[in-house]
Amino acid sequence: MTELVRGLGTTRRLRALIAIGWTEPELAAAFCLRPRLIAELLDGVHRQVQAPLAHYVALRYERLSGAVRESPAADASRARAREQGWPSTHAWDDIDIDDPRARARGAVSSKGVDENAVNLAVQGGLPSGVKLRRGDAREAIRRMRALNMRGCDIARRANVSTSTVDRQGYVFSAATTA
Repeated sequence: MTELVRGLGTTRRLRALIAIGWTEPELAAAFCLRPRLIAELLDGVHRQVQAPLAHYVALRYERLSGAVRESPAADASRARAREQGWPSTHAWDDIDIDDPRARARGAVSSKGVDENAVNLAVQGGLPSGVKLRRGDAREAIRRMRALNMRGCDIARRANVSTSTVDRQGYVFSAATTA
């Protein structure tokens, strides 16, 4: 019997290829797999896959991940990936794509928060002049308050005014005490 492994990495790899313009039929042909299996893997239907399949997809992914496609069909694939929130191959560079806890660079969490942007702000690495989306700023402020940072430091790191930090602090403390 063939060993089963977590299917998440296989699904992520195929989705990342869609994000750089590969179409489902092109993936089926490139991987020599049935189109239905490609569709099921993209949909995340298979929580587990056979280890040889996972290994094969990983090897082929390395070869295909640098080949950005250009065509109207490729544009449609990229649009689909954006709608679904599927990160591209480049977003997974130097990240363990098989680790269920791993997040691609710039990935938006299920809460709708851009973890990359929030983490940059919290660590003080957000470029000057870059504005966070409202929800991202709120989350960054919340995390920095949890670290007991001063309001002026929070404002500087999140590129917001101190009055915004003060208002957010009031909203959070009121929400937690209610």
